[in-house]
Amino acid sequence: MILDQIGNLSQYKDGSRLQQAITFIQTHDISRLPIGITKIDGERLFCNIQEYDSKHLEEVRGEAHQKYIDLQCILLGEEKIGYCPLDQAGSAVEADPEKDIWFYRNPSATELLLRTGMFVVFYPQDVHAPCQMLDQPARVKKAVFKILI
Repeated sequence: MILDQIGNLSQYKDGSRLQQAITFIQTHDISRLPIGITKIDGERLFCNIQEYDSKHLEEVRGEAHQKYIDLQCILLGEEKIGYCPLDQAGSAVEADPEKDIWFYRNPSATELLLRTGMFVVFYPQDVHAPCQMLDQPARVKKAVFKILI
C-alpha cells in the first residue's frame, strides 16, 4: 500500500503500468473526466470516475483484487478507508472472480483518512474498505485507476 499526496506521484514512476497511470494523471485534468469508465490502455489500464455519499462503517465491506492494482485519487471531499493485510483478513465471504473482486467482513483495520488531493495505491495483498464517512455522510468524487498486474 502507498498513501501520499497527488503532487508526489512522480516519485513512484517505475516503468510499469503504474507509471503509465501516473503520467496520465500528470498530463490530464482527471477531475474533468466523465463519470464512469475511461479506457486508457484497454483492459490493461482504465479509470473509473465515481461520485457517491460516504457511508457508515456497517455499510461497507473489505475488498481485494488479484489481477488489478487500485490507484485511488480523491478529487473532492474526504473519506476513511479501512486497510488490512490480506493474510490477516480471514476468508472471503463473497467473490466475483470475473470482476476481480473478493469481499471480506470488515476486518480489524487501520483507518486511512483521505482528503481532496490525496491518493492511495492498493496491491493484491491489501484488503481495503473504501467509501467510509468521517462524522457524517459527505459527497465524494474519486478516480479509481485499475492497473493490470
